[in-house]
Amino acid sequence: MTSLLALVIAWFGATLVRQVTSRNRVEQALTRSLLTTRTVLARSTRSSPSTSAARFARSTTPAKRSSAMRQAKLSA
Repeated sequence: MTSLLALVIAWFGATLVRQVTSRNRVEQALTRSLLTTRTVLARSTRSSPSTSAARFARSTTPAKRSSAMRQAKLSA
């Protein structure tokens, strides 16, 4: 009877260890996901479309801008 009790306690302990390990992995994945979401949102709020367009206009030549606009119209 004592060996059966020891076996049940060992099985229960192993189950608890597996659950804790699994929970830790899930928590780490959620933390990474949250950090990624926060990074994406922070970057998107810092750079508005008008700011990006103004940067694009300053950084390219008129020929490149008109070509890019044609491409955007064709893909839309």
